[in-house]
Amino acid sequence: MAFFADRTSTYKVEKDKLIIETITEDQFNDYITVPGTVEPITTVKLDADEGGRVEEKLIEEGSMVKKGDIILRLSNPDLFLNILNSESLLAEKENFLRTTQIEMEQEKLQIKRELVTLKYDIERKNAKFSTE
Repeated sequence: MAFFADRTSTYKVEKDKLIIETITEDQFNDYITVPGTVEPITTVKLDADEGGRVEEKLIEEGSMVKKGDIILRLSNPDLFLNILNSESLLAEKENFLRTTQIEMEQEKLQIKRELVTLKYDIERKNAKFSTE
């Protein structure tokens, strides 16, 4: 009985839901929806030297990039202020160095002036001593 039983099944469809077409020879594309996750072959993690707030995203996620491409623009107000402070300290130290160099040059000239004055005094006194 198990071998000779009728195992056919029937599926009843309403007539207005059927589409009847003429048969032609062509490529048959059958698409099957499969749940899953698509993962890239390689993933590259990027790390910025300095953190910040993303101001502009120039390349969309998933796009191909090459070396040197700018992906996004970051802004970091704290870093900007630190740079400005460092630049102002550098300018202050440059001014201090120039002032010190000017003072050294003035001292050098003053010493030369004193040396000339002393040599003149020595020659004058030698001349006065010789005449006496």
